[in-house]
Amino acid sequence: MNKTAAGLCLCATLAVSLPGQIDESLLDEFSWRAVGPAGAGGRIVAIEVVGSFPHKIFIGAATGGLWRSVNNGVTFEPLFDNEATNSIGDIAVQPNNPDIIWVGTGEPNARNSVSWGNGVYKTTDGGESWKNVGLRDTHHIGRVVIDPINPQTVYVAALGHVWGANEERGVYKTTDGGETWQRVLFIDRDTGVVDLAMDPRDPGTLYAAAYQVRRDGFAGGNPAIMTGPGAGIYKTTDGGRNWKEVTRGLPTGDKGRIGLAVSQTKPEVVYAIVQTAGGGGGARGRRGAPATPQADPTEGGGVFRSTNRGESWEFRNSTNPRPFYYSQIRVDPNDTDRVYVLGSSITVSNDGGSTFSNMRMNVHVDHHDLWINPESSDHLVLGNDGGVYFSYDRGQSWDFLNQIALSQFYAIDVDMRKPYYIYGGVQDYCSWGGPSATRNTIGIRESDWYRVMTGDGFQVRADPTDYNILYAESQNGGMVRHDQRNGQNTSIRPRPPAGGESYRFNWETPLHISYHDPKTIYTGGNHVFRSRNRGDEWEVLSPDLTTATTPRPSGEPRKVGSITVLAESPLDPDVLYAGTDDGNVHGTRDGGAHWTDLTGRFPGLAGKRWVSRLVASRFDEDRVYAAFDGHRNDDFTPHVYMSVDGGESWTSIAGNLPQDGPVRVIREDVKNPDLLFVGTEFAAFTSLDRGGSWLRLMNGMPTVAVADLVVHPRDGDLIAGTHGRSAFVMDISPLQEMTAEIAASDLHLFAVENAVAFRYRVHSDDQFLGEKRFVASNPAFGATISYLVGTGALAGPGDTATITITDSSGATVRELQGPADAGLHRVQWDLRRVTSGAATGARGARGGARGARGGARGAGARGGARGARGARGGAGGARGARGG
Repeated sequence: MNKTAAGLCLCATLAVSLPGQIDESLLDEFSWRAVGPAGAGGRIVAIEVVGSFPHKIFIGAATGGLWRSVNNGVTFEPLFDNEATNSIGDIAVQPNNPDIIWVGTGEPNARNSVSWGNGVYKTTDGGESWKNVGLRDTHHIGRVVIDPINPQTVYVAALGHVWGANEERGVYKTTDGGETWQRVLFIDRDTGVVDLAMDPRDPGTLYAAAYQVRRDGFAGGNPAIMTGPGAGIYKTTDGGRNWKEVTRGLPTGDKGRIGLAVSQTKPEVVYAIVQTAGGGGGARGRRGAPATPQADPTEGGGVFRSTNRGESWEFRNSTNPRPFYYSQIRVDPNDTDRVYVLGSSITVSNDGGSTFSNMRMNVHVDHHDLWINPESSDHLVLGNDGGVYFSYDRGQSWDFLNQIALSQFYAIDVDMRKPYYIYGGVQDYCSWGGPSATRNTIGIRESDWYRVMTGDGFQVRADPTDYNILYAESQNGGMVRHDQRNGQNTSIRPRPPAGGESYRFNWETPLHISYHDPKTIYTGGNHVFRSRNRGDEWEVLSPDLTTATTPRPSGEPRKVGSITVLAESPLDPDVLYAGTDDGNVHGTRDGGAHWTDLTGRFPGLAGKRWVSRLVASRFDEDRVYAAFDGHRNDDFTPHVYMSVDGGESWTSIAGNLPQDGPVRVIREDVKNPDLLFVGTEFAAFTSLDRGGSWLRLMNGMPTVAVADLVVHPRDGDLIAGTHGRSAFVMDISPLQEMTAEIAASDLHLFAVENAVAFRYRVHSDDQFLGEKRFVASNPAFGATISYLVGTGALAGPGDTATITITDSSGATVRELQGPADAGLHRVQWDLRRVTSGAATGARGARGGARGARGGARGAGARGGARGARGARGGAGGARGARGG
């Protein structure tokens, strides 16, 4: 039986749930589209190359997951996208069976932006499927070592929590392939193990580097604790049953992070790079000169060597750059005296560590892993903060593999041109801008992205009235106004008056362009600052809003907090909110003349927590949202709140969000007051009922930290900046239209956005460059037609829906086929006028682009050169796909 509604013919049994009962199947037709960039870095912390098959390469990213190449880096495929975490600590591949891979999750570098894992994973089918085999509370794993004789025996170096004490840390061993684990070395609840090395000729002999580290609740800089009495080198000769600390020749005081390397050709030779409380790693010896003589040079730390399997040690050199972030030492598998020390640069020694010299390298800085081919020492694979590099001449020249999008965004923004551009700052690799769509048949190329500021990238804000004016911020308040017409950067950092106390700025300093006047911008240090002339002059708008202190050397307290987030009401320029890294929230309703402390009004918040987001509603002047990220307090639960009285009282709207994902961002939609989005450490979510319940929004996006979300004010797109997999775009326009009445209707055709017909440009220089490059898909060409099938529609089993497109005279332009089962469906019209024999069915725009032309919707077409005569579909008064 057929039921027809103004051009939409339905033949199916139809049903839809009401709000509050909606499940994630409603979102099946919504998919993220990756847009890059790839060349903007992404910290690589682990490299594993399969023995005699150097073309098979595995890389682990700090927050970007596990990747494999089977063709020596021409292409890479992700292997870990659907697991519960994408933070990698170490990789181990079984030498005689590369289909068996072990992954220890959780980056072991305790920097301020570090993410965490949930134990050890194992695959026996090359990464097609994974099993978490335990140690879920280790959080950060520094090394996984497989016994080459009995591969069922595996050792794990577990660092443990870096924000608090915990029990599950030390060295763990399994003898049954991960079915059970035994902790074979434990120091204490504050000291874990960060490195582990095995004697290549005696797998029962291992060396473990114990490490005590603790970060505090503030951003940037070194950890608060980097050394302790439990740190040191421990040795076992019986597979972990018994351990002893080896100390002869090593520093006697408290030690910090230690890196280990055992010579493959002479296993009696062991190297260690040792941090000490009194040293920490100077630069002496880097340029080839021996270490400066001291009464006891060992106490400053540095490179040590043992020639008797660790029983005694000899101090060799004091080089040890920024130990908590590096402490990686490698010995050439073919030359016991050639030693590499990884740091911001790479230093190399050819005399067993006595002298070091800097390698001259045209690569990114901050190096974390180096693989040396045991068959040829000229062949190197390097992982650093910029990505992956190959060398075939022992480091004299390098090949950069920039085809993987692993950028670690902190913040994201968009401009108002057509198609719009996306901007954001990424960890240790500048601030970038790039298009959401192009007219190139290839798609969005890496070359379409460009830098707008150097240094570590954080906030980037685009003037909504003039996209040529950008504001960008590097760490600790290094703000500039960038003119895209000429590339000029003008420093606009607020500075105190002469003789005044210095301002304190966060590692990621907030920037905001006023909704009411684009020349007015706000930023926050320990005060809120406002400029009426785009940053040329600043006024202090608030008192010091921070309260946290640390003791000075004199014992007197010193304030350390800074503002992390700012919010301005889109309805009233005098309503402002500010949140700090020490957990304070303040608001003003008179433009900053008076501030109200709102800090203690959040129910269920166990102490102060880093304020990760404040959002003032654009629909109600008294409505405001707040999110707190507690992981710096060893609290990993989500904290999200809403106030309807200007911050006087708050209600938790965390609801059914997963309890192991701190919230980084909350956003309110620009059209639908009930539509909210949040980004957590591991996923994005949406709510259709203003926080009453949350639905996972991850089709097309891997498990990753969602650092920022922006709803484009014009185009119905949601843009995500992820801290590990670059940027993504999703068409959310039907969700913006969704109401309780629509959800309960039998049939609804959502508004069809304007679409433009155009011819893609074909660039011959893009067509024959092979596979070793990054290209992102453009949006789908044409118009996306979205409709909801609900209860009350009459249908028979297996029937489909027919979407008839007519012109202004009522003549049929095109017929498309779509599903008629209950739910929200999307069908793509390519704007062609075909009326017979070519009606096409589609499950919507779910699959993104088909080849270089497909995608999720016609956003890339919007602003094209030629208009398409519109087609008005009709249901519920929805407007048609009128040509642009």
